[in-house]
Amino acid sequence: MAKFDRLVDPDGMLSPEERAYRAEQARKAYYMRLALKSAQVRRRRQARKGGDL
Repeated sequence: MAKFDRLVDPDGMLSPEERAYRAEQARKAYYMRLALKSAQVRRRRQARKGGDL
């Protein structure tokens, strides 16, 4: 979580509550992007195999 704290407030200017909120939103966005990329790769691999399960 410290990584996301530094990402959203590198200068330490936000209140602890606002920093925590923004860090949580940044963390969720990060993992959503990872999930999207993973799903895209799985779809491409499945399409190369012929698409049948």
